[in-house]
Amino acid sequence: MDPLVERYLRHLEVLGYSQETLLSHRWRLRPFLAYLRSQGITGPEGVTSAVLRNYQTFLFGQVNAQGRQNMASYRNNLLNAAKSLLKYLYQEEVIPEDPGEGVEEALEPRKMPRNILSEKEMERLLAMPDVHTVLGYRDRVILEVLYSTGIRRAELLNLRLADVDLEGGVLRINAGKWNKDRMVPLGKIAGRFLRHYLSKVRPHLVKAHTEDFVFLSEQGNEISKSMIGIRIKAYAKRAGIEKDICVHTLRATCATHCLRGKKRKHQMHPRHLMELLGHSSMESLNPYLQVSIVDLKEAHSRCHPREKESKVM
Repeated sequence: MDPLVERYLRHLEVLGYSQETLLSHRWRLRPFLAYLRSQGITGPEGVTSAVLRNYQTFLFGQVNAQGRQNMASYRNNLLNAAKSLLKYLYQEEVIPEDPGEGVEEALEPRKMPRNILSEKEMERLLAMPDVHTVLGYRDRVILEVLYSTGIRRAELLNLRLADVDLEGGVLRINAGKWNKDRMVPLGKIAGRFLRHYLSKVRPHLVKAHTEDFVFLSEQGNEISKSMIGIRIKAYAKRAGIEKDICVHTLRATCATHCLRGKKRKHQMHPRHLMELLGHSSMESLNPYLQVSIVDLKEAHSRCHPREKESKVM
């Protein structure tokens, strides 16, 4: 199976998938290949729909490092990786039929985003970095850009100087998720912070070996993914925010606040939000479209006929 997997990954590379996506596909296929070996299956001709369903049952019975069953979304990711590989082999006529056809995914509970920050909490978080220091000002700009644009962590860290158009108030996101480029608007406040950072602060971080990344580490290198998460958690703790937040929290907070403007005219249309976040379908917005209890109470008070009674017994 290994040569066929390499052939499949090469096919995805030709289609333009990023190296990060290819690594993700390779990682998600490893458990499937290991399962086939444990069952004595050495080639694709031995993979049937029954084998795929047994693999699904095997994933259901596994537990993670915390001793808990893996989430349905995690199990579906592994199953879909195997199904995609088999579909490719069928299309290439390596196997006579697609064993993944008809094998259904596990139902995933639809949950609202957790730990969304309120506007006041977001203001407290933004105020935490010490803007009188080089690293503190850089961190403030990172928070402002993440909250203003809703871009992903990897997209922020991959920003280059040529991707910033301060006059136009936009950022170019190159090879985002699914290897898609897009333009995102940059808010006026975030734009002012970014302008000052680029002209007055970033030069203090530039070293002889520095590449043209917008955000640099103290050594003049690209900022690591783990470091940015650690610093955001530290700022949240300093701000007295008890919610367990991460970099993605700012993306979810941006999306939620855009959809729940205080006035209807300030609410962003879901299709515009889809473009902002770089989603490929409206379905991806479902978690953010769930109404909050505040929205529900307001609608109930405004629409229920009993709430319109002027006299109360």
